[in-house]
Amino acid sequence: MNRDQHLVFKVLDFTQELMAHVTSLAWHFLPYANFAPLGALLLQPLFVDVK
Repeated sequence: MNRDQHLVFKVLDFTQELMAHVTSLAWHFLPYANFAPLGALLLQPLFVDVK
């Protein structure tokens, strides 16, 4: 396995862990807030940058 592949796997692993943390946090706070508007506000800049 070359270095680029190794880097990709590390990034994927990190991303999976991050998403797991975010998901557990979201489930933890779900009773206290409506996440749809907040999620949309947080994700909107990302999608705008991509275009």
